[in-house]
Amino acid sequence: MKNKISTDFDHVFYIHGFNSSLNSKSFVYLKNELLEPISGIEHTSRAIDSYNLISKYLKNVSDIKSTHSLFIGSSLGGFWANYFAAVYKQPAILINPSFKPSVTLSKYQGENVHGKIWTKDDTLEYTKFEDSKVANIPRLILIGKKDEVVDHSKTINTYKDIASIRILENEGHQILNHSILLKCIQEIDANSISWGIGD
Repeated sequence: MKNKISTDFDHVFYIHGFNSSLNSKSFVYLKNELLEPISGIEHTSRAIDSYNLISKYLKNVSDIKSTHSLFIGSSLGGFWANYFAAVYKQPAILINPSFKPSVTLSKYQGENVHGKIWTKDDTLEYTKFEDSKVANIPRLILIGKKDEVVDHSKTINTYKDIASIRILENEGHQILNHSILLKCIQEIDANSISWGIGD
């Protein structure tokens, strides 16, 4: 039987991207590799609905603020992972995060590849959650240099002094080398006490 990797986290929460699911390759990989309890949190991609679903899930977990937990999210999931990591004052790993869904999701208006209708109102609903104040929490941001979905120039300018930012030369919007995530989890575990003010 394969030995799983252990860290000191009490919980690891993974939040998937826009119209994705817990069948995402990143989540499946981490679930197979990590010894810690890793929970995938489902959402609908619609802002208020997703906020309520994620909030409800986390409220059922015993006192997260007093634990050593980690939030991981990809793309839109990175937006929510950053949001809830700030709420619970926990570290976060954000993979090609979409920090302005009201902008990045506008390109999906109409019928998208999953056969669901995405409207302008769905997109603008995210403005209610896009706070200009950036919480000072430990965070590691992974950016695929070949990402064709999210423009990360504003992300770099906003977070360069309050996050560890890694540019992955050979990766796009979806991270294909998942072993990178494991290394990052181990790194943020070792450094999360001091992270949050840059490195």
